[in-house]
Amino acid sequence: MRQASPFTQIAGTPAGILVLRTLKAEVSGSLLTDAVWDESLFSEVGQHIFEMVLRYIVERADVNKTLVREKITGIQNTKLKEIAMTVAQQFRQEGRQEGRQEGHQEGRQEGLQEAIIEALEIRFNSLPAGMRESINGITDLEKLRYLHHTAIRCADLVVFAQALQT
Repeated sequence: MRQASPFTQIAGTPAGILVLRTLKAEVSGSLLTDAVWDESLFSEVGQHIFEMVLRYIVERADVNKTLVREKITGIQNTKLKEIAMTVAQQFRQEGRQEGRQEGHQEGRQEGLQEAIIEALEIRFNSLPAGMRESINGITDLEKLRYLHHTAIRCADLVVFAQALQT
């Protein structure tokens, strides 16, 4: 069986070395080691490659974001640190936007769930046990829209319950 080469023995252009070290480190769970965070190597690659590698690292779900921030803060080269801080800031902003979009989606979902329940309560005075929970358990917006229309138009709760099951 062939033994893996150490990070320091990876040969090639600075960009190639950095990319290969990063990919190797991901497989071994060592993206935050000095083999990847080699500031002299960072200095030799273009800004685009440096940013690409940083984004790749930060996007990994299993990477500790606090440790990534510490690594960025520890960069000595002012220009590299500025680039890294900009990438980190962009990532935080993108995360906030995604969070707002998810919150908006959840708000629409909850609003539809409430509208369905309200329509049924207005039309039929009460809901059978478990129906409210079933409605609140649905997250698919298309299904919720369909159920909202059904709640407004159905002849009785039996018809609605059938639609709820489909």
